[in-house]
Amino acid sequence: MKAKFFAFFLFYDIFIMYDKEGICMKKQSIIFVSIITLMIVLSVGYALFSNTITIQGTVTANARMDVEFTTAAVTTEVGSTNASALINSDKNVLTITVPSLEYPTSYAIVTVTVTNVGTIPVKLTGVRTSGFNNSDLNISYTNLDSYVDTTMNVNDTHTFTVKVEWDEDSQAQVQNANFNIYLDYEQVR
Repeated sequence: MKAKFFAFFLFYDIFIMYDKEGICMKKQSIIFVSIITLMIVLSVGYALFSNTITIQGTVTANARMDVEFTTAAVTTEVGSTNASALINSDKNVLTITVPSLEYPTSYAIVTVTVTNVGTIPVKLTGVRTSGFNNSDLNISYTNLDSYVDTTMNVNDTHTFTVKVEWDEDSQAQVQNANFNIYLDYEQVR
């Protein structure tokens, strides 16, 4: 019995506060203990009723970059005969053939249209040629510079021309050309 009595007074004494003069401040102690108890009860209640939500999923991206040559036609020949422009089956290579340029400054012009048939916007970064190694001929592009580094949205088209010309200072005899053109492009960031 003495132990219970001692424990009660020890516990009771902890919650009783005294002011500077040693006067008991029971009312303030009860409010303080009540606030602490309330905070503990609220914390436990929050922990009991809080939930963790876990979301899992898979994201698949099916973006495709694809700019194709859609049309290519010889539109002008001056001092040239039977020039041709042929788009290959995958529409990524244009082959231009100029079998005969008859004199210096003669030329053939091919009008080309390209289309973004992919699923994302791209920008044209340039045009490459292969198979062209004739210093007596010049290849020039018209309207191409305005398209380089500009956004080409899905289904947008750009039209430009390719001119194959026999250099006016050339001393060579009959000239011809056969080369491929490729488009360089990248995803818009």
